[in-house]
Amino acid sequence: MIPGYNAPRASAKQYEDFLEILVKGLSGLQDEDISFMIYGSYAGGRAQHGRSDIDACLLVPGEVVTNKSVLDAAALVVASAQRDNTIPFQVAVSDWILFADERFSPYMHNFKEYFEQGRVLVGRDPRETLTKETYRDEVFVSLAFNLRKARTGILLSYYHEEQDYEKLVKDFQKIIDSSLRAGTQLLRMRDGIARSEKFSGMNINDIYQVNISCLEEVRWLYKDLSRLDEIYLKPERMRNMMVRSTTCFETMIQEYRKEYPEK
Repeated sequence: MIPGYNAPRASAKQYEDFLEILVKGLSGLQDEDISFMIYGSYAGGRAQHGRSDIDACLLVPGEVVTNKSVLDAAALVVASAQRDNTIPFQVAVSDWILFADERFSPYMHNFKEYFEQGRVLVGRDPRETLTKETYRDEVFVSLAFNLRKARTGILLSYYHEEQDYEKLVKDFQKIIDSSLRAGTQLLRMRDGIARSEKFSGMNINDIYQVNISCLEEVRWLYKDLSRLDEIYLKPERMRNMMVRSTTCFETMIQEYRKEYPEK
């Protein structure tokens, strides 16, 4: 949806209402590992209501593999907060371990200045754990970006189901594809060999203990695209595959980190 084109522009009060509902809902989950921080123009008091995004970072429990029950509950909170507001909301979802990891964090150290005027609205402040690195290999850039998009896609899935179904379908497609690609990318980081075959990343199961059943299901869907088309009409089935694919993606990274710890 595009405010001013196919959605109304939100008022200042709607921005406030959105955050009030969101903060109350996230706080109500009563998990000490949840942190919600806003930054950027809205946090700094420079926002143009109806146009500016609320930029945010949400940290959830889990050691690389995020707690999907908590993430699902948070997704319901977001959908509730957006129901009468439709706020431009740019959020990155992370766990505490990868937030601090120089290879996989959704943020590099050059975000430090953006965070300076940030406000932590729920939980503890994650900024002190921000990586000091300002450069990473292009493969890690891609992996970190795709993982952030996958986790955020789950967080926004109920909201998109209600208000922007086409975006839910697009997120679903991107998540299953990026999870397939993650195995290929991590294998390349191990042995330096580029692989062109779409499903070659599934061979990562020969090296790491990863449940690739979701990737096997994706391969089965791609053998007959009519099967995939049917899933587009089933939001719960899409959400289930989004969760399983993202968990597979996270597990690959978790296993890679065990073999190659941070320096």
